[in-house]
Amino acid sequence: MVTRGGSGPSDPSDPSDPSERRLPERLVAHPSFLLAKLGLDWRKRVGEALGAANIGIRHYAVLCCLDECGLVSQRDVAQRIHLDPGDLVAVLDDLERDGYVVRGRDARDRRRHALALTPSGRKFLRRCEAIVNRTNDGLLEPLSEKERAQLQALLRRVAAGVDPRVRP
Repeated sequence: MVTRGGSGPSDPSDPSDPSERRLPERLVAHPSFLLAKLGLDWRKRVGEALGAANIGIRHYAVLCCLDECGLVSQRDVAQRIHLDPGDLVAVLDDLERDGYVVRGRDARDRRRHALALTPSGRKFLRRCEAIVNRTNDGLLEPLSEKERAQLQALLRRVAAGVDPRVRP
């Protein structure tokens, strides 16, 4: 049985300085591990920042999709942003209630719902985009502008290899 020792500074298994608790090199040697770690950190940071504006990451993703795609079906939005259709309905209820999105019947197929961003939705998206940009700037602060552009280009190439909907 493994027992835990004291948790004071003299215990070498639990250093008081968090920087001394380094991640195992075998993990950090994998770019995919670092990408996943950064993705989790991004999600936490952006989630908290957007939360201050009373919006979630999924809501932000829907607004981005509608802004870029124009009039689109609920099904198409769910597929584009990989969101369960049931979860999308709850997000759309929030966005519609707040006046950011309108839902109506698709003129080409009356069985389907078509979605559109409202002018106030577009304005709110710009506000959210500023929040996300500030958060990204904080996360990428150690990099120069040139390095950020290089990282973005490399990540897009890798992502395009996994998902053909991403343009390199």
